[in-house]
Amino acid sequence: MLLMDIKDKFYIKTFGKIPQGFIIDIEPNEFDNIVGKDNVIFKNTKTCYCWNNYENYNSEFIHIQKKGNINIKDVIQYLIDINYDTECNHQFLERIDKTPNSDVQIEAFFGS
Repeated sequence: MLLMDIKDKFYIKTFGKIPQGFIIDIEPNEFDNIVGKDNVIFKNTKTCYCWNNYENYNSEFIHIQKKGNINIKDVIQYLIDINYDTECNHQFLERIDKTPNSDVQIEAFFGS
């Protein structure tokens, strides 16, 4: 039997499963922070060294819809549900911020 650590148990309790393509590094007290209403566009800008050898790498955009307010926990849950994978060495989801000058776009910050 594999022993689960405290974070794994927390992921299962909070999200129903453990994310496979990224690691949540956002404090749980930030999960209720509102990032949008009814729909948001999740942006992952692929500007790290992992993508330097690719000529045509682009930012990634994911449309997330939910009736009413959308908080950080909702965004993380959606990413887990679609089996989101950063596809690079930067696996730690450190922040999700509203993009300045946009009512619907949010941006992910992944670290290593």
